Amino acid sequence: MSASEAVELSTHPRKNDPVMRVLDDFQNKWSLHILWAVHRGATRFNDLLRILVVSPTLLRDRLRELELLGYVERRERDYRLTERGLSVARVLSHLESAHSH
Repeated sequence: MSASEAVELSTHPRKNDPVMRVLDDFQNKWSLHILWAVHRGATRFNDLLRILVVSPTLLRDRLRELELLGYVERRERDYRLTERGLSVARVLSHLESAHSH
């Protein structure tokens, strides 16, 4: 990548838009599903496997990504949403309530 391309990426309007950054964080398949399942009470790896019916490798990789991005934290054997993860879960809760009416 050239220096001009790097400058263009760092100043791209999408990088300055917080909603676009969050959407980028969840572009990988299953990421939002995992966040929602943790929010709904599935805190153990095996619980998430059973609920989501995904491969262990995919689940492990997505959980690591969500940890690195600051949405999920691991405490001993449980996963919990961080404040950042809770803020996304609140938005999803609004979608749930709007869709159920």
